[in-house]
Amino acid sequence: MLEAPVRRIERFLAAVQGDATPRPPISGQGAGMMQANPISPDALVTRHASLTDGSVYRLLLECLGEDVEVFPDGRMLIWSLARHDGYNIPPYPMAGCGDVKEFLRDEGACNVPDWYAKHLRIDSDVYEHIYRYELVMVRNSLRYRRVWMVPSTTMSEREALGGPLAAVMLDWARFALGAQTTEDDERLFKR
Repeated sequence: MLEAPVRRIERFLAAVQGDATPRPPISGQGAGMMQANPISPDALVTRHASLTDGSVYRLLLECLGEDVEVFPDGRMLIWSLARHDGYNIPPYPMAGCGDVKEFLRDEGACNVPDWYAKHLRIDSDVYEHIYRYELVMVRNSLRYRRVWMVPSTTMSEREALGGPLAAVMLDWARFALGAQTTEDDERLFKR
C-alpha cells in the first residue's frame, strides 16, 4: 500500500463528506500533532470539478494495491480465499470437483451460505441476494481484513463526487491506514 497517497485520498474524501475529524499530518511536519482538514467540501468540489467518485475509486484501488480485492459478484469471495489458502478450486467451483468439500469442512461450514454466515456474518437471507452486491475486502496495516457489502447500484453511481460511494471509500481508506484487530471489531479476520 502506498500510505501517503492513501492518506491524501482519505483526507480528500473526508472533506468531500464534510468530515472535519482531526487526522494526523501527512508529512513529518508537526509530527505527533493532529490537524483538521483545512479545505471546505465546497472548495474541493469547485477546484476538482472533473473528479468523480469513479475516478477517486480507481485511484484508491491503485494506491491500496494488493491490500484491496473487489468481487463484482459477491459469491466469488469465498473461492478467492480458498485458493489463497492453497485449496484446488476450479473456475466454476460448484462443478463438484476440486477441494470445495474439503475447504468447507475445514472451515467448519456445511455449505456456502453457512460459510458466509460464520465467517463474514452475512446471514442466509442476505446471501440469497448477494449477487446484488459487490464485496470489497480491504487489508489493514496489521494484515487484518474486513469485507464491505456495497450494493451494485451504489457502485454504478460514480458520475458525481460525494455520492454514497465516497462515504464507503472513506471507510476503506481509514481501515487500510488503521491498526484495528478482532478486539476492536469482530468482523475482522486474517488470511
